[in-house]
Amino acid sequence: MPKPEKITAPDQARLADRRRAAGRVLAELIESDRRRFIRFAATLVRQVDVEDVLQDACAGFIRSFDPSKKPSEPLAYFLVSIRSSAYRLHRFRSRRVAEVELIAGFEPVAADEIGRRDGLEVAREALAGLSGDERLAVALRALGFSTAEIESALGASPRATRKRLEHGRRKLREKFDQ
Repeated sequence: MPKPEKITAPDQARLADRRRAAGRVLAELIESDRRRFIRFAATLVRQVDVEDVLQDACAGFIRSFDPSKKPSEPLAYFLVSIRSSAYRLHRFRSRRVAEVELIAGFEPVAADEIGRRDGLEVAREALAGLSGDERLAVALRALGFSTAEIESALGASPRATRKRLEHGRRKLREKFDQ
């Protein structure tokens, strides 16, 4: 097994400078759009997990964002970081649930067996019917992000972004009209 390379003192200083600069960029982002970030995270995870997801996203942003490489859009980078943190949490939880179900021999109960479903369940089911990009585009639009900001977060062209918004909205309308 190869030995890990030692980081020299100048490299450590550059890394520390880069992380401080990323921290300043992040502080400006959070100061300007704090509420929208919280609402965005809340669309991806349960309310009790929002803080954890945002902390993980901030740590990931500071670790990997490099302001010296002329970032086109720190906002988009942070939104993707939030989304990635939420997905990591979902993967972790789904693995834990699968382990518990396997151990306990638990079989999930179908929604129609439970009885009347409330509006939140219908909304979650409708959102689950969207692709990941459609769900993200619709959620960002609902939170007040501009089309240009959504394009940056998706890394998509203006036309692809418009199509994802249109398809996502259409699918949601169809689901709620049932």
